[in-house]
Amino acid sequence: MRDDVDDSVSFSLASRKHPKTSNSSSRRRRRNEDSKELGELKELTTLIVAQMKDSSNVMSRAMGQEINDKQVGLSEELKKISGLTTVERLKATTQIACDSAALNVFYSLCDEDRETWVKIFLNREI
Repeated sequence: MRDDVDDSVSFSLASRKHPKTSNSSSRRRRRNEDSKELGELKELTTLIVAQMKDSSNVMSRAMGQEINDKQVGLSEELKKISGLTTVERLKATTQIACDSAALNVFYSLCDEDRETWVKIFLNREI
């Protein structure tokens, strides 16, 4: 029985073999196809990377503009808080403008909570 299995394996392998010329030309053809596909893949990858860089630049500029707009308007927003002295307002403007997380928190608060938050922020309790 073992011999039957070996013979069938040998036969199936032998039947798959092609003449040397056909085998080498098909290999060349496959290599050419693979090279073409690889070139196309590289080209697509380059395009995708370029698009991602462009998108990243647009988002960075937009985020930078948003932060800049908040920084510019911060002093005016702090002037609306009647319970702050001029010194507190100026300190808060300088410190909050330098900290983008604090800037976002400040703008997320309702008007009623901003005075308390600024005083806590200036006392470094946050």
